[in-house]
Amino acid sequence: GNGYCLLNHAALGAKHAAHERGAKRVAVFDFDVHHGNGTEDILARTFDPRFMYLSLHATGEDVFPGSGRRARPDHPGLFNVPGDAEAAITAGWLLDDALPRVLRALDGFRPDVLILSSGFDA
Repeated sequence: GNGYCLLNHAALGAKHAAHERGAKRVAVFDFDVHHGNGTEDILARTFDPRFMYLSLHATGEDVFPGSGRRARPDHPGLFNVPGDAEAAITAGWLLDDALPRVLRALDGFRPDVLILSSGFDA
């Protein structure tokens, strides 16, 4: 990806949980202004039923890195919830629309391990 990570600790932790600790299902929930394109690339470039990557982020003309615009996933292990930065991203949208969608996806996946990845610049 072209994000800010030198080492992607969330993706490394997910891979370690599955490969070294035997977790059958590992989810990474990334919430940030920026789309976690590096985490998505590592965990969800191709479908692996052990991993689910969920990203709640802003999209728009001036939002780096410019990825994650499509809410429709390429496969069941990828779930993007883009918010339009040009429109107001409100608490109502977050609580009434975005988070319920994320929670339904997590409930359907039933992860053994859930890794939270938060952008501290958001």
